[in-house]
Amino acid sequence: MPFFASHASCRETPLKETVFHPSAAIGRVYVGRHRNPEVWRIRPLARLRKSGNSWRALPIGATGENRRPRLGKDSQVSASVPDWSREAIRKFWDPGPKLLRAIRRYQTARAKSGVLAAMGAKYWVLNHWFWSQVTQSEIHLHSQIAGGLRLPHPTGIILHPESVIGPNCMIFHQVTLSGPVTLGGHVDIGAGAKILGPLQIGDHVKIGANAVVTGDVPDCATMVGIPARQVGRNT
Repeated sequence: MPFFASHASCRETPLKETVFHPSAAIGRVYVGRHRNPEVWRIRPLARLRKSGNSWRALPIGATGENRRPRLGKDSQVSASVPDWSREAIRKFWDPGPKLLRAIRRYQTARAKSGVLAAMGAKYWVLNHWFWSQVTQSEIHLHSQIAGGLRLPHPTGIILHPESVIGPNCMIFHQVTLSGPVTLGGHVDIGAGAKILGPLQIGDHVKIGANAVVTGDVPDCATMVGIPARQVGRNT
């Protein structure tokens, strides 16, 4: 599976509640025991929970667990409408979303006037500095980043201050945007890729790991290699 498809195709289908004995699952879809011995996790999308003398298959998520938002198919990601849930902070140690939050809160505070706004901006400068040190990334506080940016492994990411990032992009670790690069909407950049601007990249583009892009890229293109060349189109 390509690197850029690892986060797609995760949509779950509803599962009707079914009553049966847990022995029916053993040997076919049994995965392992939950910490609560009365809750078993099975595939594809169910949990067994004991209710009296019977067992019920419940859809995953019915127990109220804190789960990541379901992602639609890759082709359904918008290139124009930001999906802010992609930047949601889901746990205490979540460097990527927290780095982005510092940038957005700083820009919001700078757009306001007053003493509290100035104090807030200083706080978010320190917050941004901390998460930049943690991730060893350089993403400027004044960067133009549209909503929905995902940083799955935010380590060693270098973005030129004049770069423009479109909605719902995804940037993996060790990516460098050198020069004023403009990314369209829903652009996925693989680990270690280098984009040497000035140049423009269209919508729904996928750039493979360690590729070196030196020229403009059309919409829906898949680019790989050094120098990067188009090897296909995304439909």
